[in-house]
Amino acid sequence: KNEADKRVVSQLAGVSYNDLCANLTTGLLLPESPVRKVGSIWKIASPRDAWFRLAPYLTASDVQSFSEMALEVLGKPDPAFERQDKEWFAFDHNSPDTNSSFLKQGLVETITLIGVFGDQHPTIPNLRTVSDNLVRELLRGADARRWWSLADHFSELAEASPAEFLRALDDGLS
Repeated sequence: KNEADKRVVSQLAGVSYNDLCANLTTGLLLPESPVRKVGSIWKIASPRDAWFRLAPYLTASDVQSFSEMALEVLGKPDPAFERQDKEWFAFDHNSPDTNSSFLKQGLVETITLIGVFGDQHPTIPNLRTVSDNLVRELLRGADARRWWSLADHFSELAEASPAEFLRALDDGLS
């Protein structure tokens, strides 16, 4: 239902959101479908299995588009942390400009998959460095709002790029 999420998913898929949903809906009918849908939320049944089946088809352009979208979405501080008073409790996390926690989690899971399994990619050399670069860009020099906005994803970001995560943490503590 989130318009900001639809824009991101559509841009990553390279097709309209309606066309993507139509294609995914046919997959729901397959036994052991790779996608699930609960309410309005689409989810990959097993991100790890999907990685091993789909990663060989990734192009450098796909990776670049993903990196740009991940930085755009995850690099945006949660507006709830901009509130200086107790009104932040009333903040509407479903505003049209705010991406959902579901999309953010999916992006972080993908960064982690790239970091853990990127060295095994058959056609894009050094794919793992993409996760290093993303973690570095997201956390190096980050202000408190950014750290709080990404707090739910620390374990995945640390797994995606342990050295960059620890460097950024050390810099942040300094």
